[in-house]
Amino acid sequence: MKKISIIILLIICLSSLLLTGCEEIGITPEIDSGNSEYQGDTSDTGTGDTGGTVDTEDTGTVEVDTTKPVITGSRAPLPNSFGWNNTDVTVSFSCADTGSVQSGIDINTVAGGTVTTEGKDQSVTNTGVCTDVAGNTADPVTVSNINIDKTPPVVTITLPKNGKYGLNESVTATWSATDALSGVEDSKAPKTIKINTTSKGKKKITLPPGLVKDKAGNSSKEVTATYEVVEVDTTKPVITGSRAPLPNSFGWNNNDVTVSFSCEDVGPVQFGIVTNTVAGATVTTEGKDQSVTNTGECIDAAGNVADPVTVSGINIDKTPPEVTITLPGTGEYVQNQSITATWSTTDALSGVISPVSGSVSIDTSSVGTNTFTLPAGATTDKAGNSSLKVTISYSVIEDTEEPVMWSGLGMGLFSVNESYVDTILANGFEELRIDIPDYQNTTWLNNSKAMVIRTIAKGAKVIWGVSSNAYSNSDYTITAENWPTFRQAILDAAQWAQDNGVFEFQLGNEEEAHNDDTTLTDAQLITNLKSVATDVQAIFTNGNVSYTCRGLNITDWVSVGKGDIDILASNIYRGTPSSESWKTNITNLVDGFGADGTYITEFNLNASGVDNYSEDEAVQAEAVTEMIEYIKASGMTRAFYFCWIDDVYANFGVVKGDGTYRLLWNQALLNSGSVKSITVPAKTATISLPDTIALIPKITR
Repeated sequence: MKKISIIILLIICLSSLLLTGCEEIGITPEIDSGNSEYQGDTSDTGTGDTGGTVDTEDTGTVEVDTTKPVITGSRAPLPNSFGWNNTDVTVSFSCADTGSVQSGIDINTVAGGTVTTEGKDQSVTNTGVCTDVAGNTADPVTVSNINIDKTPPVVTITLPKNGKYGLNESVTATWSATDALSGVEDSKAPKTIKINTTSKGKKKITLPPGLVKDKAGNSSKEVTATYEVVEVDTTKPVITGSRAPLPNSFGWNNNDVTVSFSCEDVGPVQFGIVTNTVAGATVTTEGKDQSVTNTGECIDAAGNVADPVTVSGINIDKTPPEVTITLPGTGEYVQNQSITATWSTTDALSGVISPVSGSVSIDTSSVGTNTFTLPAGATTDKAGNSSLKVTISYSVIEDTEEPVMWSGLGMGLFSVNESYVDTILANGFEELRIDIPDYQNTTWLNNSKAMVIRTIAKGAKVIWGVSSNAYSNSDYTITAENWPTFRQAILDAAQWAQDNGVFEFQLGNEEEAHNDDTTLTDAQLITNLKSVATDVQAIFTNGNVSYTCRGLNITDWVSVGKGDIDILASNIYRGTPSSESWKTNITNLVDGFGADGTYITEFNLNASGVDNYSEDEAVQAEAVTEMIEYIKASGMTRAFYFCWIDDVYANFGVVKGDGTYRLLWNQALLNSGSVKSITVPAKTATISLPDTIALIPKITR
């Protein structure tokens, strides 16, 4: 503090020297013990700074500058009466020392700037500083409320009716002005313009520059609008309707339909659309033949109003078709009973496409309360809605009745199936038809004979014989030349059969399929077989002599008779569920030879395999049951189910490739004596039921 006082006194002293000298101010130097510097005596005689004066110990009083200098701003040019400029505005600043004691300006770097941008309430604050000698610094200053608008106001001409008018039509245009910044200074000019329509063609309306000024003093520019005078538009505009989504091929939707409308001017003279408020709607309700008519209007510039339009034929069905499952009887069934349920579909709105109904076998392998489910999507309506999953319950009770097998049912099999002989015999089958091997295939013939001997030893009644079997080798085809060889083979086989206890001897198996039909016709072959039968009768006396003819040749045999053949038999295969020809063959046999003079040496569902008829085991069982019942009803007393199995034909017989037994084993074959006549329903739909049909184990008694 003493150092500052000394500096001030020195300044005062210098000033006094210029005026009166230093004698009037008494300065007593003293040594600062802490600084070893020479300093004047600056001890105060008062209590402090008293309003900018300093009192010395002697007689002098010095005034001090404690007032800040002042910065003053100005702008050029000044704004107009509305407070606006339409040019750049330059802002300047000056710096001045003020107050009762002025030490003078020491530093002055204040500066302004030029505002060039358009805008309202802009401002400029000085840069730099203003400082006096005493070190007082001026406060900064801001020049505000700078409003600059350099853009002329915009004049717009508004033409009615899209700028197109009929000849001699009375039309008035209007104009208006806008200014986005300073605003428009009100114009006294009229706001309407009479349009000249006395001649056709394209014309202009021009408004001169300066028609309007904004509050910044900017004048509007020249404005031009073009219009056209034409012949009068007398054609109504047209409303067009559309819908989305479009209907399917049946004319139905299964979701909401949105109807939209558009408006278009048409005709040779088009003034254009001035009013377009047309609107559509969304149809959400179900129903047939629904419609939507547009709301709003479509009007052209000539005043023509479009006729309303209706979009009709809207058909909406959101509800899935209803599926009903019908169980036969009371809904309670015996275990392993063959049961077919039916289902039907209704749809109250769009109707069902297909299938409308169907049938399906019910699994009765498990005792208890069971359910059957028809999966979702089993049927579809015309709107594309798929049916939902439907489930029905039914009861299965234990079967306490022993199955009864038809005494006339036998089994046909190959010698390679010998391992199944014990099972077949154990389940009550007594008669077995084995092979009828090819007489020229020595290996097959010997294996067959060996199996016959072993099977007879087990108590079976064996039907056996030989064949030409040309299916497997074309060299075995029967001709006039080799017939004597085949004839002798038949006689030799008859003698072997007699010697080894064969129950019934067969002259052949479908040999009409083995002859060449050139040197040896079917008619000649039939004559030869009847002839050899006479000789066989003298050799084979253990039982009947039979022959199995081809189904296509039954009527040929009927026409000439069977001669000395005791039994004329045939092989019967259904083929497909819809085939009925197998019934005709059975009827022809019985009508031709009597029920006691014929029987079925082979029967099954399809010559290519059981699964080729149907993969549904319940359907297989029903079909085999129907065949047995039809054979029994014809009066025949014998029939042989052909049940062979090997690597090639694993899907043919009662035993499947995995060693398990098909449903037809228990439900059809072993129950063939007690079952009543069953009609296989016409299947209009096949429903796959994976993992619901249990495999039935083989029964041994």
